[in-house]
Amino acid sequence: MGALLWKKGTPPTATDFTQARDSYAVDQGIGSRVARRQDIHYPEVPGSDKFACSTASVAAQYPDRCAGPGKLKPIIDQAFVDGIAGNKPRVQAARIEAALLWFFYLSTLSEEWTSSFDNMSDVDSACGYLVGGVDRSSPLGLGEYIRQLDTETYDRAFDGVLAGRCWRDFDKALPATCGAFYSRVNAQLDKALQRGLALILRDRLSRISGLSGEEQEAAIAFVNVFGGLLDRAVRALDATKADQLKTTTQATALANMNISQAQGILDTLFACP
Repeated sequence: MGALLWKKGTPPTATDFTQARDSYAVDQGIGSRVARRQDIHYPEVPGSDKFACSTASVAAQYPDRCAGPGKLKPIIDQAFVDGIAGNKPRVQAARIEAALLWFFYLSTLSEEWTSSFDNMSDVDSACGYLVGGVDRSSPLGLGEYIRQLDTETYDRAFDGVLAGRCWRDFDKALPATCGAFYSRVNAQLDKALQRGLALILRDRLSRISGLSGEEQEAAIAFVNVFGGLLDRAVRALDATKADQLKTTTQATALANMNISQAQGILDTLFACP
């Protein structure tokens, strides 16, 4: 999908979007997982069904917890529609890229969570969502993005998924019996990943002023999506700074962005893990 859309040197065509959508929608592929992905930072949906977010009516009622179907799926679906229609294809590709990166972040944490009560092998899936495999030195996807910006941050995230594997090797019960170990794994992994996300946003902010036309619009669109999704994490640390950062990340024109202030906020709140 990346080769067809956001990594392409020229604007993606309608055919590119159609082919990328076909890859996205393959049976048991990414699209099916986006449609049920949860954000474990929010309270679980009431009731005994821990996978209730797969139900459309539930997802609509709890969009924060059911972030995949409630937030990411609408962005991705509409971007495919607009891209196929030829409506600013670079912009639509950037929106899909931002939403999918967020999906991989949520998935890494969510798989650690489900490994604690549903399927122990999900702890290995968490590693897969971060690096695309088990090789620390050559990550794909989200891990590749983070490693390109800061190896130390990437290593701490990889250590986090290794800690998850260690926890489940030690605590083989289902459901898991050592909640303290899970909490430590989750805290370590999330701290590193949030630092990685902040670095991605910081980098994309730095690119905007050097671009023009639709390329600049695409860079701003990425920041709009990615910054909006990062707002929860920023707000949990400092509500005032979250409001300041939001002013820039949700602006639709460079003239209304205070990029240096936004980067300073990210540097302050998300220190090296």
